[in-house]
Amino acid sequence: MRLSIMVPAIAWLVCTSMVRAEGVRGFSEPYRRVMVSASEMGTLAAIDVVEGQHVQRDQVLGQLDDRVLQASLKIAQAAKDAEGALRAAKIDLEIKKRHLEGFVELSQAGNASVREVERAQADFDQALARVQAAEEQILLRQLEYDRTIQQIEQRRVRAPFDGIVTEIIKRPGEFVSPTDPVIFEVVQLDTLRCNLTIPNDQIQHLRLGMEVKLVVGQRQEPVTAMVEYISPVVDPQSGTVLVKLRIPNSSQELKAGLVCRLDLPGDTRTARLLRTR
Repeated sequence: MRLSIMVPAIAWLVCTSMVRAEGVRGFSEPYRRVMVSASEMGTLAAIDVVEGQHVQRDQVLGQLDDRVLQASLKIAQAAKDAEGALRAAKIDLEIKKRHLEGFVELSQAGNASVREVERAQADFDQALARVQAAEEQILLRQLEYDRTIQQIEQRRVRAPFDGIVTEIIKRPGEFVSPTDPVIFEVVQLDTLRCNLTIPNDQIQHLRLGMEVKLVVGQRQEPVTAMVEYISPVVDPQSGTVLVKLRIPNSSQELKAGLVCRLDLPGDTRTARLLRTR
């Protein structure tokens, strides 16, 4: 009778020790993984990186064909720099101003009628309006020039963050369409993430911003990770809570895809389940 009681107890202790030894497991993964797309459609003209290359944020990865826009830019620049109409309007304004001043002086001396002064004033106002119209045209041409530059910029594909190009999906000459815009895959590896599903009865051991020791891959020494997210929802089927850990990896010694283990104190959930069976 005593033996029958001791055997389940010993089995429960063994299971408890195994759970504590194994801990909670997950996998390291890139902190960010982005499928980089073109914002416009068109033919891919150039690829400026290779797979495995480290890139900086906003670095040009590739660009679409922009020859038509480059031609439009030259036209817009020529129109923007054309100031002949404005100079002519200003000269005419100066002439009309002198005429008006002359008629005003003559009117004060009684040698010009009110109608002549009014006509000179109207001519001056029209000349002033032509100067304003010419200035507005120059402003519109400047805006058109700026818009063309922005359109050319949209033909360039840039890195969204510091990272590594892990895949080049399209090659020069291929068409980039709205339904198939992805050209590159870029990942951030100077920081890694590990998603773990923690038993709900163990979640009290963790809190946001807390530093924990995490065993990654075959490393003997654990690394320090930070609790970045704790889900407020418990999975009703498994009774677990999603926890995201942030792993510093500035030297990039750690690889994505490695097994990670987090040891929690008093992790006996699995042992209790085995014991009840």
